[in-house]
Amino acid sequence: MSRGDDYIASHLANEQRWEEKRFYTYTLESSLTGVVFYVGKGTAYRVTDHEREAHNGVQSPKCDHIRQIEADGGKVIRKIVKKGLTSYEALALEEELIQQYGPDNLVNCIVPERKSYIAPVQLSIDQDFRDEVDGPLRILLEREGMEASTSSCYQYLKEMLFEAVRERIRSQLRSEFL
Repeated sequence: MSRGDDYIASHLANEQRWEEKRFYTYTLESSLTGVVFYVGKGTAYRVTDHEREAHNGVQSPKCDHIRQIEADGGKVIRKIVKKGLTSYEALALEEELIQQYGPDNLVNCIVPERKSYIAPVQLSIDQDFRDEVDGPLRILLEREGMEASTSSCYQYLKEMLFEAVRERIRSQLRSEFL
């Protein structure tokens, strides 16, 4: 196992150890059509907040959709997909479900420029690890025609580690939950 793999495994272990498994992922669907129109993650009573927001006049595609379902005589069906998740697990499962149902079929507010719906994770990289990979990273960046400054190497390394962590979570969730 490389030092990078050790770092990722350590980071994942710390996340799972320190973050409570109190999150869940859920869907909202119309009783009239049986079609899922929203995917979310939450804790406590988050799954019920959407209807309350709609009843309180909040203006959003989601609340408009809820009001239309109720105006047509239907109800919102709330389904908890998976309970007992960490925040990252819930976000990753939420992303998988959004991809499964299709972002264009949902009223979730999604920023099109984002490559992923998972929020960025703050990673800190210790100096020894940075020093160990700085040279090889500079060579890699130069070959790809990118700036090879220390800060760009550090940023590239953080992005690579974040993507590896995110992919590991996705892979684990695919095998466990979907």
